[in-house]
Amino acid sequence: MATDAEWRCFPEFGPRELNFNAVPPGATPPRRFWTFCLNFAPSEKKGEMIVFSAQYGNGDMTHDLHEREDDSLEQTKKFYGVLATLEPPSHPNFQKYFGTTPQGWVRLEMPECRIIEFFQANPKARMPAGTIGADKPNFIYYRWAMQLLAALSFLHKHEFFHTQLYLDKLWLRSDLSLVLCNLTEASRRGNWDGCYSDPPISCALPSDYPYCSEDQPESWHTPKHDLFAFGTVLYLIQIETVLENPEDPLTPEQEEVALSLPTGAITRKCWDQLYTNAEEVVADLRAVIEAEGIEVNEQNQVITSEGLGNLMAEFNPPPVMPDYR
Repeated sequence: MATDAEWRCFPEFGPRELNFNAVPPGATPPRRFWTFCLNFAPSEKKGEMIVFSAQYGNGDMTHDLHEREDDSLEQTKKFYGVLATLEPPSHPNFQKYFGTTPQGWVRLEMPECRIIEFFQANPKARMPAGTIGADKPNFIYYRWAMQLLAALSFLHKHEFFHTQLYLDKLWLRSDLSLVLCNLTEASRRGNWDGCYSDPPISCALPSDYPYCSEDQPESWHTPKHDLFAFGTVLYLIQIETVLENPEDPLTPEQEEVALSLPTGAITRKCWDQLYTNAEEVVADLRAVIEAEGIEVNEQNQVITSEGLGNLMAEFNPPPVMPDYR
């Protein structure tokens, strides 16, 4: 029987028997939570995952759930289809799309681990000795923050919005570069299915954050939605903390810690929605980074040693990702 924690992704359907070893052809168990209505499992091909219906192998799920799974899968394919038409197509800090399986499931890049598990195995990690940034305690955090901003800037430039930005959407490749994952719920201004129905489910939004309404363009998603969440993620990355419920506002004590960091003024401006685009955040964050003696290149990325290779091998191996979190 699935535990309460495992059923947090299906709260309205209640507990029931789940077959966690049931995975589509080409995938290997166990299956894990991807987003509401969808699971994923590692592919038999190294570096790849398969995203599929949470109903797979569990035929007693409701028809309503099945419809939402279909919508989520189709929106994922649609999102990456639009990306393929852009110049450049996609972004180096996006999760790569490899197409679909013969059964129609989605094939995506599977990076080394989530940032959450990396923190657990390597608290207060620094770059390996002999590499640029090894003597800077915030180097890794700032590198990730600038890579995340670059990915968000690309999304926003093409009027896409992540809308569910949180630590569990941030994964790492073997060179410790950040990958923005789980773009299943990405919304787009204009004629884009699903982009008006809900407020962003980003971390620590105010409880009175307005819902989007199709007939009220002023309520549609904007860069400010993702940047609000970025302000919180920026704080969580630096203190390596996972919120118990990412959708709840921060406590006064948590806010005090967030605003006391060197990046506190940036977080405050994100929360107050004073930034209109990611480039404005980049400018402020760059100033903080350079004040700590860390170099940033013309592409607004933290300069690292060349040919880093498999940096992950220099750190403690992260624990196995839980089946559901």
